[in-house]
Amino acid sequence: MCEFLSYIEKGDEILFLTDAEVFSPHGREVLSFQDNDPLGHGAIRAYYNITGGEEHECRDFWNIENYPEAIQEILKDFDKNFGRMLTSGAFQNDDLRYIVAYGTEAYRDKASEQLLRQDPSNDDLCYIVRYGTEAYRDKAWEQLLKRGPSNSDLCWIVEYGTEAYREKAWEQLLRQTPSNGDLHWIVEYGTETYQEKASSLLK
Repeated sequence: MCEFLSYIEKGDEILFLTDAEVFSPHGREVLSFQDNDPLGHGAIRAYYNITGGEEHECRDFWNIENYPEAIQEILKDFDKNFGRMLTSGAFQNDDLRYIVAYGTEAYRDKASEQLLRQDPSNDDLCYIVRYGTEAYRDKAWEQLLKRGPSNSDLCWIVEYGTEAYREKAWEQLLRQTPSNGDLHWIVEYGTETYQEKASSLLK
């Protein structure tokens, strides 16, 4: 599967797709909008009707120096040139999770906001709780509680979350009839107060 941002180097040309191409009449005619097809090399080939060329892709598009100058200039205004792709669902949940985990703060916010719109799984919500900015962590946590986190979801947050969300996860886990394994998890990763509570339940 191709990743955003993909491009093809063919002769002296650097070929890639922006919103202008993807959502043009020609783009709508020749491109598939299933999964993340508009993000990849196949879409570039279909749009420009080309074969050959050298394929490139780099997921860390916030580091614009990783790209040729032509793409660097376009990336300087992401919302204008790629914002519609982002909000149309062309980025799949795993694409967005990668951005939430590794992107700059501004891109983490964009990806978190979109991920919350795209029927996120519990794993997706846990990712935002772990890696998102504070505003989106709160939203993801609230949605996770409404959906009903599994004990394993909460154990993951206990181990990897920020201190504030680890505490929230410990409290929730203790409400959910935790298994002995869950309690051992709290004993290993919890603060002293929660370690004592978990230890007392183990006894």
